[in-house]
Amino acid sequence: MHTNARLTSLRAKCLIFLFTLAVSPIGATAADLENRLVVANNMAGTLAIINPETWEIERYIDVATDRVALPIPVPYADDIIVLDDGDTAIISRPFPRDVSAYSLTSGELLWRIPTNETLGKLVPGMEYPVVGRPDHMTLGPKGKRLYVSILNELGVVVIDIASQTIIGFVLTGEGPHNVKINSDNTRGYVGHVYGDRFTEFDPQTLQVVEQHEFVEGVRPFLKLPDGEKFAMQLDKLHGFIIYDVPTKTVLKTVHLPEINPHQADFPHTAHHGLALSGSGDRLCVAGTVSDYTAIIDYPSLERRAIVNTPGQPSWAIPSSDGKLCFVSARKSDVVSVIDFDTGSLVSEITLKKGSYPQRMWTGPVRIR
Repeated sequence: MHTNARLTSLRAKCLIFLFTLAVSPIGATAADLENRLVVANNMAGTLAIINPETWEIERYIDVATDRVALPIPVPYADDIIVLDDGDTAIISRPFPRDVSAYSLTSGELLWRIPTNETLGKLVPGMEYPVVGRPDHMTLGPKGKRLYVSILNELGVVVIDIASQTIIGFVLTGEGPHNVKINSDNTRGYVGHVYGDRFTEFDPQTLQVVEQHEFVEGVRPFLKLPDGEKFAMQLDKLHGFIIYDVPTKTVLKTVHLPEINPHQADFPHTAHHGLALSGSGDRLCVAGTVSDYTAIIDYPSLERRAIVNTPGQPSWAIPSSDGKLCFVSARKSDVVSVIDFDTGSLVSEITLKKGSYPQRMWTGPVRIR
């Protein structure tokens, strides 16, 4: 009887252990994840992992492990998204012409998807190869599909994360740049550098629903909290517009100071970088060629602060709690941290020289 009792107890413990494995990701617990800022360094081909409590750079991850020696510098890391496991970092890589995934813990290349594809496989009747320079990316709200704009092509490729394959193409027109999907997965949006337009598409059918014509290219944009209004930056505008999508109307043009130390270097990019506070009542606007970042109240659109951010600030994202704005400056290799509420500069994080930081991501990252 004593032996049988022990066997029964052992079986029960084994069942509990197996059940735990079945419902929990192997090797991953909540204790393994901590909030981090991840910065993609375009020319260096690295990711910088930054602690938002200390603002220290904890480590760099090489995401160009297959780089080759070339006579000129080339961009290796454009956009960055970290999946819910906190370990898989997906990077759009302009030079190798692919979307690749690297482990943030081991630094290993997990998988890669070339974005050179025969378009006829994706769009019947269009038989030519996609040149495939991947640019901005966004995940669908359930994290199953990845949408990647192909800057030198006619649209957006759609990648299934589970199978790591290209499953579709949204034929939006030339020069797709920034791409976003709304929270209920009913609309996708694309701003075009070339073609001077803003495209709406259906994420389910991958068909274009509407196109909005502009007089110049649409750069970063974001959806505002009230209705179907968007804040948009345009090629040559020092500032941004408020655009109402249903009526195709520019409701307001917000002009910001024109200080142009870098305008000759970037004649078609005046301001590039927009972020919205977690409360939805502040905008963070990167004044790229003018070496500043503006904090703007919304919906009044009154200027709260102009913060000196030298070195061509060209991207902005909110912190995980929505209280801070992270702004990357590609020429000075610095990430500035700005308080949305006060408009004050909280910290400056200096990256390796020549990194060319641009796109960023923040959220839970696996630390062990």
